[in-house]
Amino acid sequence: VIILNTIALSMDKYPEYPEETLKYFSYFNIGFTVVFTIEAAIKLIALGLIPFMSEGFNVFDLFIVMSSIF
Repeated sequence: VIILNTIALSMDKYPEYPEETLKYFSYFNIGFTVVFTIEAAIKLIALGLIPFMSEGFNVFDLFIVMSSIF
């Protein structure tokens, strides 16, 4: 999913696409954000707050997800 997200994000820059196509890239971005949010929520519930926050990668992942939402 990360690779697909990277491809989708890189495709909306070059070449210049019509507005209709760019709208679909926006929908893909929202879909990927939803998938990553669900992943972070499941991991947080499964591990619990303290174990989840004690691992740096989880904190970084949560930061990226929250940044995408905002």
